[in-house]
Amino acid sequence: MGSSIISDKHECYLQVLAGRQEQIQDKMVELRRQQEESIARREELLKDMEKANQLTQREREQTARQKEIQRDELSAQV
Repeated sequence: MGSSIISDKHECYLQVLAGRQEQIQDKMVELRRQQEESIARREELLKDMEKANQLTQREREQTARQKEIQRDELSAQV
């Protein structure tokens, strides 16, 4: 009878351990998914920032060209 109680306790312990292991694996899968989503969002933000930087650079270059044209026109009038 004592052996049966130990066996039952051992079986219960193994079930609890297996359940906990499954919870940990599920949590790891969820964290991995969240990490992948986070990386994808950061990559998208970096692309958006690069596009914005390129647009800003083009606008600065265009403004500089327009100022140069205006200076040339003023010089030609003088």
